[in-house]
Amino acid sequence: PTGETEAIFRGDGPPDVIPTGVVEWNRSSKNRAPSCFISVLLLSLLIAGMVALLESNFIKPDPPKTDSTISITHNCDHLSEPGDIIKTQRYNILKEVLELKLDASILEDPCSPHASALKWLADEDTLLKVAPISHSDVHQRFAVALWYYSTNMGETDLSPDLNKVNEPWLTQEQECLWHGITCQYDGGGDGALITHIELGGIELSGSIPDEFVILLPNLTHLDLSQNLLTGTIPKCLYSSSTLVNLNLGRNKLSGPIDAYKWTSWNMEKMALDFNGFNGTIPTSIGSLSNIQMLDLSRNELDGSISEEIMNLAGLREIDLKR
Repeated sequence: PTGETEAIFRGDGPPDVIPTGVVEWNRSSKNRAPSCFISVLLLSLLIAGMVALLESNFIKPDPPKTDSTISITHNCDHLSEPGDIIKTQRYNILKEVLELKLDASILEDPCSPHASALKWLADEDTLLKVAPISHSDVHQRFAVALWYYSTNMGETDLSPDLNKVNEPWLTQEQECLWHGITCQYDGGGDGALITHIELGGIELSGSIPDEFVILLPNLTHLDLSQNLLTGTIPKCLYSSSTLVNLNLGRNKLSGPIDAYKWTSWNMEKMALDFNGFNGTIPTSIGSLSNIQMLDLSRNELDGSISEEIMNLAGLREIDLKR
């Protein structure tokens, strides 16, 4: 009928007459259609796979976002060797000057704060000059850099909660401008000499390096009170000939206070209160003839006060409460 399409299958018989509007469909065309479809599908999958592979090689996913923080901890890689320190000519000159006062071995240990302080002087500090070189300038700037690397001074500088500290340490400015440092300017050519270091109540942790005061021969006042310092009293504080006022009160210091003989002859005020000191009250304090105030309260000290201490003519205030 008109408008209808009729498929006539031709086998081996004689040819038939195909009417107008009728489509011929033989066996071979029936088999080719699915085959072509599968080929196209496989080719499409292959192309899609190649595109995905190329994208994975050239397009990297964005790393996960994290809050930016300032790293202030000076961690040491304990796999380091002393040879990892780049010993430039400047480094060697500074090291030779420091060895006039310090044991060379502590400067060679890459994990020591001493090595970190020397490395900072050699590689980063642009203020300190080595031609001509001033031994006193090297010793003084190294001493405060040593303090920085022995404590969390860097963290204290950057803490938004501690508004007391507004002039950070280890900058390219003269160290007399750093927070808590007071200098006396000597007209004799020695430049600015540190006389006061006052860092009380800024949540410092760490320990007091033994060489700290040795390298500061003009230091008269040292106030490290109301912090979180640990360790013992370094030997240099027992024998400082310049210290007048020493305040280590309200820290977490421990150990005896008679490990060495006290020979700080110019000491007038000594506060070691609210720590964990133990042992006996040293008789040698009685030799500090200029002492006026002595506060050893809130520790774990035993024994009685020696006659030498009681006979100190200038002693006006003493506190031994437990």
